[in-house]
Amino acid sequence: ARVKAMSTTSAYRVTKTSRTTLGADWANNCNATENDWTPDPKFNVILDDNIQITGGNRTLVCFTSRGIATENARLILREKDDRNKRVRIEVFLGGAVEIR
Repeated sequence: ARVKAMSTTSAYRVTKTSRTTLGADWANNCNATENDWTPDPKFNVILDDNIQITGGNRTLVCFTSRGIATENARLILREKDDRNKRVRIEVFLGGAVEIR
């Protein structure tokens, strides 16, 4: 989404469309109203059935046309099994990603 934002000079936001699916929308800027966002049909991430997204809001991160995140974004991926393993993902303002 960050590269797409920079290459199209549009804002791109990554959204949690379900507990196992991520999508992306684009608009002129990250402050656009909800009606101004257009879904990107080519950006559709479907996780395995045994993995769920448990952290974050509906909008996980928004990248400006310069590829800068508007705020640090955090989400947690959790396996639905006996181990209950969790992975924390954080996207920083400059676009760097940390996985723990």
